[in-house]
Amino acid sequence: MRLVAALLIVLLIPTFAHAADSQFNIYYSGSEDLVLNRLLLDPTTHRVANLDDAATAVYQDNLPPAGPELDALKARVASGMGVVLILGRHTDATALASFTNGAIKQTGIVDVSAGATHGRELERLAAVVNWVGPKTDPLARNISWLSAVRVHERSLLAVNGAEVLVKTNPRDPVSPGTPILLRIHSGKGTIYVLNEWLRNGDQRARIASMLTMLGGIEGAENYDFQRWPYFNWLLYAMSRTAAGVPAVAYGDWIAAPVPNRAQVRILAALVFAMFAMFVIAYVLVRRYSLRHPELLDHFYRSTPSAKP
Repeated sequence: MRLVAALLIVLLIPTFAHAADSQFNIYYSGSEDLVLNRLLLDPTTHRVANLDDAATAVYQDNLPPAGPELDALKARVASGMGVVLILGRHTDATALASFTNGAIKQTGIVDVSAGATHGRELERLAAVVNWVGPKTDPLARNISWLSAVRVHERSLLAVNGAEVLVKTNPRDPVSPGTPILLRIHSGKGTIYVLNEWLRNGDQRARIASMLTMLGGIEGAENYDFQRWPYFNWLLYAMSRTAAGVPAVAYGDWIAAPVPNRAQVRILAALVFAMFAMFVIAYVLVRRYSLRHPELLDHFYRSTPSAKP
């Protein structure tokens, strides 16, 4: 048992070391705290109120309009700050084109009006996405894009100079090859653009009953994508790599829904210890039975039948 305890202590050291990692500052601006709450799953993430103190700025459907604030943001990116931009129904098309220096322009949207047929119409417009970027990219090596859910609400984009990492496949019923995840290098900084509208919607339906939830969350956008196992890590990885900071691998990330390497080693050590104890017990019992063969007769001795 002392050996097992020592192994657990040694294997837990990487987990404790991760908790001591340096703080990573982000500036967040969004219509709701959906993305912020996912980013804060990593204990090293710290939200700052001042853009000048941030390593990465995250904008969820809330890009500043063309003007002094947008110009200041562009200057910060040129000096090395990263940006994660998540598009939405309220994204300013003029500001998007200005911020990306014309590399990305919004030409339309994919959405349907609310009502009884909202869910059915979105299913008709849904599209499968595929990774088309470099295979050596960390976002490709850590994420199984073949498991990615379909995209529903989204923007139609014209791209000229941005690197497309993910796009809809040729069977997209609206616009085949619509860019979904893009990357732009601007000065010393990097910009990630995620073209999936994200909204939590009215979560009271989810809490009320499972049947109501399966019928669709009112006001939600790309709700299945939010529940995709890789969604949280994708946000985390984009926020880090945009600032030039290496991201922890998905399997080692503290908030990943799978055991990390240290935990796998612990589980393996426990299984090995249990198997070793079973073998030792078997050997001891076997040796004892060989030294006392007379016990075999006692073990198989017939017993008189009980009287009624």
